[in-house]
Amino acid sequence: FNGISFCAAYVMRARIGILSIVFCLGIPGKSVTAGEVRHTCLTAATLAEEKYDIPAGLLTAIGLRESRFDGQMWPWSLNIAGSARRYATSLDARKVVRRLQDAGQVGFDVGCFQIHFRWLGQSCVKSAEILLDPGLNAFCAAGYLKQLRQTTGSWTSAVEAYHVGPNRQDPSARRRARKYACLVGKTFATIRGVDAECDKE
Repeated sequence: FNGISFCAAYVMRARIGILSIVFCLGIPGKSVTAGEVRHTCLTAATLAEEKYDIPAGLLTAIGLRESRFDGQMWPWSLNIAGSARRYATSLDARKVVRRLQDAGQVGFDVGCFQIHFRWLGQSCVKSAEILLDPGLNAFCAAGYLKQLRQTTGSWTSAVEAYHVGPNRQDPSARRRARKYACLVGKTFATIRGVDAECDKE
């Protein structure tokens, strides 16, 4: 990357056209400030919400449930076999992703919105490493969420399906989906400046 850890321009072919997103996240091996990390994920979420006509703040609320670290979405997040991991730099996270892919593994979650590479990521990009870019991660997540909204008929159902998949109807999955959507809804309400209760049962 010529000395830049994840300053890259990627072109993503989406259903609604070709989207070019550029994000610069610092120098390899060096940590960036919390403010810089916050800006990258929030900016990505805002752009994706606008492009896919998603209620303002909803994708951010999902991201805060998926990759929250130190009070913010964290772009260099992975979930491997149910273990959530946060890395200080994009370089650190990329090394782990490369090892996973070299070993033939595809069942892990990546980035701000925890894109599962096997079930969703491969339909957006060729390499899981690219999903560490907040822009592409956000647009992949937003495209999927909008598709779920069109399929399920409501944003609540779309958020539930984002968590467990659109075809899971077993009681355990439904309970997890409802709990997740409730927690996302509470975060969404906070972002919008209103109070909301969440029954965690």
